[in-house]
Amino acid sequence: MKDSDKEPAKEALIAITGIRDWYKNLRYRYSALDENSDLNSHEFYLAAQHAGRTWAVVVDQSISYYGKSSFSVTAEPYDPKTYVDYAKALQAATKSCPVPQ
Repeated sequence: MKDSDKEPAKEALIAITGIRDWYKNLRYRYSALDENSDLNSHEFYLAAQHAGRTWAVVVDQSISYYGKSSFSVTAEPYDPKTYVDYAKALQAATKSCPVPQ
């Protein structure tokens, strides 16, 4: 992220997460496994407006070996040229298969 976006991202994150029930609009992005094939993380996202800009808010959930979760919430400028809408990508992939998998 550019230095000039760091403070606006912080302000956007505070404003967006300050909205009641903001997390209910999160969309699932992916999960990951560790080297033992144990589930160890999930990532969720949402695109939100703040101060005339669109921001991608990303929530990372890390799951420890003992099952304890910790969360990281970040915001970054949304760039439609590089942003992947995973729901649309999954639909496109599904349509591209001649036979259901």
